[in-house]
Amino acid sequence: MPSARPAPKPPSAADAPALEKACGVPKSKAKPQPAHALGASEPAPSASAPQIPSAQAPSTQIPSAPSPEAAACAQLAILYTTGEAGEVNHEHAFALRIHACKLGALDACVLAGAALAIGDGTKADMGEALALYQRACDGKNAEGCLRVGALHQLGTGVPKNVALAYEAFKKACEAGNPAACFNVGAMAEKGEGIQGNAAEAIRHYGMACSGSFASGCFNLGLIYDRGVLAKENAVWAAALYKIACDGGHPGGCGGYGGLLYAGRGVEKDTEQGHQMMQEACGKGSDWACHLMRKLVEQTSPAPSSSTNEPQ
Repeated sequence: MPSARPAPKPPSAADAPALEKACGVPKSKAKPQPAHALGASEPAPSASAPQIPSAQAPSTQIPSAPSPEAAACAQLAILYTTGEAGEVNHEHAFALRIHACKLGALDACVLAGAALAIGDGTKADMGEALALYQRACDGKNAEGCLRVGALHQLGTGVPKNVALAYEAFKKACEAGNPAACFNVGAMAEKGEGIQGNAAEAIRHYGMACSGSFASGCFNLGLIYDRGVLAKENAVWAAALYKIACDGGHPGGCGGYGGLLYAGRGVEKDTEQGHQMMQEACGKGSDWACHLMRKLVEQTSPAPSSSTNEPQ
């Protein structure tokens, strides 16, 4: 996956005057209106009534990099969201993000879409939120693609379409989002939005794991532990469970504990393995609880065939 760009320095209250000048979008009492509320016969919208870019806009209309003006508006929106610009003004923050989005600041498109999704500083409109997420995705913004995929997968405010969700998650993965790689792997494993594909599932779980997404390591460990989709390999399963566990995934700890208890792929340690499974089950891992139930079944004495009580 491509390496992430270094995060820009967060703006501070002292930066507000310079950002106001560089951005050039005046505050207005008028509420920003979503694109569908602007009639075709109306004049071009002002900064106080920004036009949301259409989801159908070709990607060639998206600047290759945000201009200094766009960056200033995007950073200024943060200050109006937190109150560091002298006041909390969500409507102006939304207007600033729409303006920045139109000038190529794709992160601003995502944040404006998020505001539309919940009605923060503007009227809630999930369809317009999707349009902004899609614009960001068209510009190869990983978070934008991830959100497009999530909306289509769940059918949240838009028609459910798992095929479009799969493609959006795949784009987000290729742009460096490990959570999206995990989603691609899960959909490929289940045959959701794509014909079931073991190789794709394993590859994308591996990409998620390489991106420090613990669930990817756990799911890949589960595949090699159970011998499902790939040949059983307890050594690999143990290594993957351990990575997931170190990353805070209870299932990874439970799975590693199960292998420790049985001595599969690692040196046997029944005491530590039992403890790890118990703790992981207590933290909500279904897999660890399943392993504990199997352990109880294996160690419980078989019921007597006699119906008579011992004398």
